[in-house]
Amino acid sequence: MEIKVLGPGCSKCQQTEKVVKEAVAEAGISAEVEKVTDMMKIAGFGVFGTPAVVINGEVKSVGKIPKKRRNQEMAGCRKIIGNIMKNQYMKTQAGSLIITGLFFFLFSFPQTAVFSVLTSSAAQATETKEIPAKGMVTMVDLGAKKCVPCKMMMPVMEKIEKAYQGKALIHFYDVWEDREPATRFGIRGIPTQIFFDKDAKEVYRHVGFMSEEDIVSQLAKMGVK
Repeated sequence: MEIKVLGPGCSKCQQTEKVVKEAVAEAGISAEVEKVTDMMKIAGFGVFGTPAVVINGEVKSVGKIPKKRRNQEMAGCRKIIGNIMKNQYMKTQAGSLIITGLFFFLFSFPQTAVFSVLTSSAAQATETKEIPAKGMVTMVDLGAKKCVPCKMMMPVMEKIEKAYQGKALIHFYDVWEDREPATRFGIRGIPTQIFFDKDAKEVYRHVGFMSEEDIVSQLAKMGVK
């Protein structure tokens, strides 16, 4: 079994790693626990909140420290796992799936869906539009309010949104609060800027900080001035 703990090294990330390692030891499972701190690799899992736990390539927990279930339940799981491994059933695919499922059960992973509340009527109006919008050039910036390069983008995006009001649809998504756009647009790192033409087709994509001058230049290439 392969377990990855994703996080930049925050206190919650460290606690999550500790909880996972304790659960592995208590369950008597042969598993490799790897700590992943590289944000590009973390983004590669489609995870935009940390800490996160990935088991055999599947994301099982995001944004919170997983909690171990009570000792009696863990003892029962350990006994079943021990019997499976003793009978060499672990070598089969079915055995691996059973042990993986039992390990999942050792945790109570809370749901982490977060719904962002839009406070201004302008933001609400933008959110209800189809993005990308047909009939208008669209630029979306996918990032997070707490990521450093994303913070650098915020004043740039505010200026661009004001300058191109009525000329182009400019929209920001916080993918740490709502991961759906990250999946929908297939981003691998943040911030990511995507430009769509009037037919809602993607024509340009940029990863990382993008200056006001570069955004203006790209919009001009698409006929927006």
